Amino acid sequence: MSRLNSTSRFSAALLLVALLVVTSAPSKGHAQCLDYSTFTGDPVTAFLSLSPDGSINDLTVEGDILWAARTFYGALVSIDISNPDQPAIMGTEQVTVMDEAFFVVVGGTHAYVSYVQWGGDSAIRIFDISDPYQPLDVGNLSGPDFGLVLGMEIRGDRLYVATSTYGGTGLAIVDVSTPAMPRIVGEIALQGSERVDVTGSYALVCNNSWDPYVVDISDPGNPVWVAYLNTSGGGKDLTIVGDMAYVATGSALDIVAVNDPVNSQLVGTIDLPDLVYHVSVTGNLAYVSCRDNGVQIVDVSDPANPVLYSVIDIPGFSYTAIPSGDRIFSAVSGIGLYVAPTQCALGLTAVGQIPASLTLSLQTTPNPFNPRTVLSFELQTSSVVNLDIFDVSGHLVRTLIAGDFLQANQHQQVWNGRDNSGREVGSGVYYARLRAGDFGESLPLTLLR
Repeated sequence: MSRLNSTSRFSAALLLVALLVVTSAPSKGHAQCLDYSTFTGDPVTAFLSLSPDGSINDLTVEGDILWAARTFYGALVSIDISNPDQPAIMGTEQVTVMDEAFFVVVGGTHAYVSYVQWGGDSAIRIFDISDPYQPLDVGNLSGPDFGLVLGMEIRGDRLYVATSTYGGTGLAIVDVSTPAMPRIVGEIALQGSERVDVTGSYALVCNNSWDPYVVDISDPGNPVWVAYLNTSGGGKDLTIVGDMAYVATGSALDIVAVNDPVNSQLVGTIDLPDLVYHVSVTGNLAYVSCRDNGVQIVDVSDPANPVLYSVIDIPGFSYTAIPSGDRIFSAVSGIGLYVAPTQCALGLTAVGQIPASLTLSLQTTPNPFNPRTVLSFELQTSSVVNLDIFDVSGHLVRTLIAGDFLQANQHQQVWNGRDNSGREVGSGVYYARLRAGDFGESLPLTLLR
C-alpha cells in the first residue's frame, strides 16, 4: 500500500476536521450534546406516548430503530429514530391482550419480549423483526416454573433469562437457534434474580438482596454457581463493558473488575440520590436511571474514583435510559418515551453552551502539528486544573496537568504526540480537554506523522 504524501495527509486531516465540525453542529435548534453541569432549562427535545396508557417498561436501540416493550395491553413497538427529535411509530405487535410487556432484547432479526400473564407467571414471546413495520410473532416460551422474567441477554443462539424468587428457576439458558421452537437447555435455582449479563464463559446475575451471582456457563446444559460478585450490596441492574462491571447496588453505583469473575474486585463506588434502576455506559460516562431523580451522569474515566458530574432532569420515574448517537432515550413510567441530548463527551462543553463568564481561551500552536504542539490558556482566577488529551472515541491518551492548583495567569503546556506510556500515537484528530474549577473547554488537534 502506498503512503500518503504530506500534502495528501494535510488535505485528509482538514477534511476530517471539517466533517467533525459539520456533524457537531446543532440541528433543528437543539445542541448535538449538552454540558449538563452548566445547562439550565428543559433538555427534552422530543416526547412520544404509547397508547393506551403511554407507559414503556423497557427499550433497546438497534441502529435507527428503537424497540419498546409497552407496559399495559403489552406489545412490542418499533419506533423510527432516524430523526431522533421526531420519533415515529413504525409497527406494533400485540403480545397478548391484557398482559404487561416487561423486558425486550434484540438479536439479529429477532426480538425477545418477556411479559407478565394475568395469572402471575411470565412468558417470553419471540418476534421476527426483519420487517420493522410488521413484526411477526413466531415463537413462545412459558411454563409454571418460569417465574417473573426480570432480565434477558442474548449471545448468539443462547438467550440467558433471569427470573425472580417466586417459583422461578433463577437463571435459564435457552436455545433459540430455531426461534419458532425455543427450548431450555440448562437452568439453575438462584434466589432474587433480576438482570443478567455475560462475559466469556460466565453469567453475572443481579440479586436484589445480596451480591450478584457468578455462574459458570461453559457447559450450557449444566450452569454452576461458582462465586458472588464483589460489590457493596444487592442490586437491580448491571452492565459489562470490557473488564469492568457497572452494578446498580441500591442507591449506589459500583464498578467491579471482572477480568477474572470468580475473583472479582470492587474498584470504586459512588452514592446516588435515589434507587438505581438501570445503568448504561458509553465511553467514560455512565448514565444511571435514578427513579424520581432523573438520569444521573457519572464520570467513570477513573474507575477507582467515579464522580457525579451532573443530572439530566427528565420528569417522572425513569426505568431505562439508553444513549445512542447524540441522544439519550428514556422510558418513563406512566408517561412514555423522552428524548434528550447526551452529555458532551467527558464533560466537554457544547458549542453555544459556554457561559459568558468563562474565558479559558485554550489555544494550540501549531495545529496541525508534528511531532509537538504548545497548548496555552489563561485563568482569570486561581483554580484546580486538569488538561488531558483524548482520541475521537473518548479514550484518554495523555494527561498533561493532573489536578494542579494554578494561579490566575497565562499558562503553557507541551504535548509531544505521545501517550501516558511514552509511546508515539498515530496520525489523526485528538481533543485537548481543559477543566478549571466548574468550567471546561475543548479543542481539536490534528497530528500528522
